[in-house]
Amino acid sequence: ALLALDAAAETADETAPALRGLIAISGIYCGQRFYQSWLMRHMFGYVFDSNPLPWDACFPLGRCPDPQKRPDAAAQLEGLCPVLLINAAFDVGLQPHAEDFAKRLRDCGAQVSGPVILPGTDHFRMLPLLGRTQRSGGRVSSREDRELLPLISDFVRRVCG
Repeated sequence: ALLALDAAAETADETAPALRGLIAISGIYCGQRFYQSWLMRHMFGYVFDSNPLPWDACFPLGRCPDPQKRPDAAAQLEGLCPVLLINAAFDVGLQPHAEDFAKRLRDCGAQVSGPVILPGTDHFRMLPLLGRTQRSGGRVSSREDRELLPLISDFVRRVCG
């Protein structure tokens, strides 16, 4: 979606309803951080060759203006919908991505909740376990369902009214 962002923005129907909120779960937000990881460079390097510059443009942080370098950064993100960032406690190095992304958005005046770290969860099981609870005595026993679902539903209620 980020690669098509510019073309989509040019042809967007201005009468279409605006995005009211964004929930991002355990994402890769920073191309430079991604590139710094030896494992990621070797797994995905064929996409970008050895040049780290294109990596940044393909991730959200690379698309957000830096207020330290551009005085109009806040104006470019004006009207951005509220953002909820969620990470697992064991998230294969993605928490710093979320922290950097949240800081940049806040520096530009965006309303950001999180990053919220869900204790006892891991990157690979957090979403697949969602909604697949084992019920014992009518009580939800999945940490993902107890903590992630209320977090998401509260955010949706808050931004959608």
